[in-house]
Amino acid sequence: MTRYAYNISDYRKLAKKRIPKGIFEYIDRGSENEIALNRNREDFDCIEIIPRFLRDVHSVDTATCILGCTYQTPLIVAPTAFSGLVWNNGEQLIARAAGHLGVPTCVAMMSITPLEMIAQGTTVPPWFQLYFWKNREKTYNLIKRVETAGIDKLIITVDGPVRANREYNGRNGFGMPFRFSCRSILDLARHPSWLVSTILPHLWETGLPSLVHYPTNAQPNILHAPNDGSIGLANDLTWEDIKTLRDKWRGKILLKGILDVEDALLAKSIGVDGLVLSNHGGRNLDSSPSALSVLAQILQHVGKDMTLLVDGGIMRGSDIFKAVALGASGVLAGRAPLWGLAAKGEEGARAAISILIQEFKTTMALAGCRNISEAKKIHIT
Repeated sequence: MTRYAYNISDYRKLAKKRIPKGIFEYIDRGSENEIALNRNREDFDCIEIIPRFLRDVHSVDTATCILGCTYQTPLIVAPTAFSGLVWNNGEQLIARAAGHLGVPTCVAMMSITPLEMIAQGTTVPPWFQLYFWKNREKTYNLIKRVETAGIDKLIITVDGPVRANREYNGRNGFGMPFRFSCRSILDLARHPSWLVSTILPHLWETGLPSLVHYPTNAQPNILHAPNDGSIGLANDLTWEDIKTLRDKWRGKILLKGILDVEDALLAKSIGVDGLVLSNHGGRNLDSSPSALSVLAQILQHVGKDMTLLVDGGIMRGSDIFKAVALGASGVLAGRAPLWGLAAKGEEGARAAISILIQEFKTTMALAGCRNISEAKKIHIT
């Protein structure tokens, strides 16, 4: 634990001091009025755990099985774009920090570090997150690259057919491409330690941060948009595309962004292995429900043989417990590890993930649960 950082909120405060406002708000804020963003937290906070006592909890086992793999805790580091902008080699550092703790990381398609380097640097095999491009063949070529790297779990993000209305990014000038203005230049200048430790090393080592999973001859970077319209994100994605991908991909497939029962049943009917229930961290449709609020209903319809993960609003280990108790196989957390990374690099990322794991273990013991099976039987209201 880093000095003066006892929980994830502490790391958020440290991150806010160290990195430019534009980057911090890109991570931290939601879309429009931030109703969905706030709802994610409110729905976790209103749940009560009814503990059981006089149980021997001297040994608590947090291990769980997700998609055929045993992990030390039901936690996955969520895919987050541009993690390398909060700390040099940030994507590698988060994956390595998580791996030391037995936690898998899902590599973002919009990362600035190649998936091969990330996979080589962690002891726990990573997952990969995919957006479909308009050009399907180029999308399938990327999938072949993912498979060649030894990755066998693919999360397809389906909840962003168009760009969301993230007003804070517009005000701060943070986007692709980055827009220089008096405000953004002053913002960067006020954070010299970030410039020296993050941007300058990247410029020296590899040049401008680029989206390295895009085709080599058309890779966008932080100053230039893609010069190939065929690699724009697909806004014409349908269930037929998912069926085609299911035929091409031999590993596990999860759809991220599902919140509707009928969509969940459609996914199951075409052989999708799991769902990441998510409102994109409150960053897309601002009137959407939280993942937690639809979990029980979707589980009731798809059954326990389909893996359900919950994403959005994870700030405490008790949040992991609540999701598991409601029937989730695990959770994805994106902001928490990023705040740790932004504050203290790999040390901070590892500490932030450790906090979530330890809080989860403590919650299990206080609730009278010795393993994940017992956590799923605990009463919550």
